[in-house]
Amino acid sequence: MMQNYLLIFCTIVFVISYVIENRKINPITLFFGEWMIMIFLNSLGLFSLSKTDNATYMIMFVGCVAFLVGSLSTLIFPTPIRMKNKTHRAYSNNINKRIIYTLSIFTIIFLVIDGMNSYVSLLRGMSFAEIRQMAQSGAQYSNRIMNAIRIIIVSPFSMAIMPIAAMELLNEKRDKRVLGFAIIITALRTFSDGGRSAFFYFAMSLAIGYTYHRKSGKTRFNINIRFNRKLRITRKTAVALFVAAGLGYLFWKMTLARNGAGRMVSFSYYYFAMQPIMLEKWISRVNSANLFGYGMASFNGFLFPVFYLISNFFQVGYPSYWRSIYDMIEAVGTDWQAITVGGLTANSYVSVFWYLYLDGRLLGVIIGMALLGYIMSALYERVIKEQTTRLMAAYSLLMIGLFYSFQYIVFSNISNALGFLIILLAYKRVVPDSTEKIENIR
Repeated sequence: MMQNYLLIFCTIVFVISYVIENRKINPITLFFGEWMIMIFLNSLGLFSLSKTDNATYMIMFVGCVAFLVGSLSTLIFPTPIRMKNKTHRAYSNNINKRIIYTLSIFTIIFLVIDGMNSYVSLLRGMSFAEIRQMAQSGAQYSNRIMNAIRIIIVSPFSMAIMPIAAMELLNEKRDKRVLGFAIIITALRTFSDGGRSAFFYFAMSLAIGYTYHRKSGKTRFNINIRFNRKLRITRKTAVALFVAAGLGYLFWKMTLARNGAGRMVSFSYYYFAMQPIMLEKWISRVNSANLFGYGMASFNGFLFPVFYLISNFFQVGYPSYWRSIYDMIEAVGTDWQAITVGGLTANSYVSVFWYLYLDGRLLGVIIGMALLGYIMSALYERVIKEQTTRLMAAYSLLMIGLFYSFQYIVFSNISNALGFLIILLAYKRVVPDSTEKIENIR
C-alpha cells in the first residue's frame, strides 16, 4: 500500500515541477522523476524481485516529503543573493590557472603511471572490471603515499575537473587548456582504472550548466569551433543531452552483463529497481548492530581523508566509533544481499535514505532530507540569479550527487566531498568596476 502512495506522490510532484519550472533540470524534477521511475519499476516485481515491506516504504515516503518541504522552505527562508545591477553586470569568477594547471599536470602524471600498471595487468589476463575493483580498493599500491595521493588528490580532482571544464566550454573567454586537460584525464582514467563514468559526468555537467546559462536574455548560446563555424545549442538540445547522458549511463550498465540479451535486460532492471529491497536489508543490519552515525555516515567523504592521513602518517589508530560506522559503510559494497526469490545477490545500492537512517534513524531521514532539499533549492536559486562559473560548477557536482541518490548521499563519497572543496578553491573572484554595485538582498 505504501508503495502505491509513494509512487503517486513522486509522480504528482514531478509533473507539477516539470510543468511550472522553466528550467526542466532542477533539483525537484531530477529527484522525484528519478524515484518515480525506480518505484514504478520496483512495483512491477519482474524477474522474481523480492517484495519490500511497508515499513521501508514508509521511511522512503517520509524522506521524500521532507525533501519537498526542505525545497519549498526556500520560499520562506531565502538565502542572500548577489544580484546584478541595472546594467546586468556583477562580479564573476575566473579559474585559478595556477591551481588548475598544477593539479591537472600532477593528475595526468599519476594516471600515466596508473595506466602503465593497468597495461601490465591486462597483459597478465586481468579484465577492466578487475582493474576497476583494484583501483577502488587501492589494492594496486602497497605504498601508503601513492594510496594517499589517489584518495586525497587524484580521484577528487578527476571528479572536479568535469564540471569545471563544462563551465569553461560555456564561457565566452574559455581556457582551452582546461578542456584539453579534462579530455586527457578522462581518457587516462578510463584506461587506468576501467571507469567510464567521467564521460557521463561531463555530459551531465554540460547539460546542467547550459540550462542555467543566460546572456542578455538570449535563448541560444553559440560555441565557436574551428573553421569559424558555430554550434548552436538550444535548451531543448541541452535537455536532450542530459537524457542522452542518462541513456548512455544505462547502456554502460547493461554492458556489464554480457551473458545474453535476457540477462542484460534483467540486470538493467535490477539496477534501477532493487533500491527498496536493498534498503530493507541494510536497515535490518543497522538495527541489529544498534549503530548511530550522528552525521558521520553522511559526511564520511570529509572525515575519512582526515582520519586516513592521521592514521597512516602519524601512526595513530582510527577512532573506534567512527571505524564501526566506516566498516558498516564498507560492508555495503562487499557484503552481497539476496534481492530475488531465487537468491540472486547484489551490493551497494542502498540509496540516500540508508545513510541518513544510519545517522539518526527516522529522525535522521527527516532532518537530512529536509536539509538536502533546502541546500539544493537554495543553490538552484543562487545559480539562476548570479550565474557565476564557480557556483554553476559546484552546483553541477551536487546535482550529479543528487542523481546518484539511488546509491548514496553526495558527501558520503570521498571524491564528491573533496572534489566540491577543490571547485570552491579553483576560482578567484574578479572585482567589478567601481560603477558596478553589488547588493546583498534576501
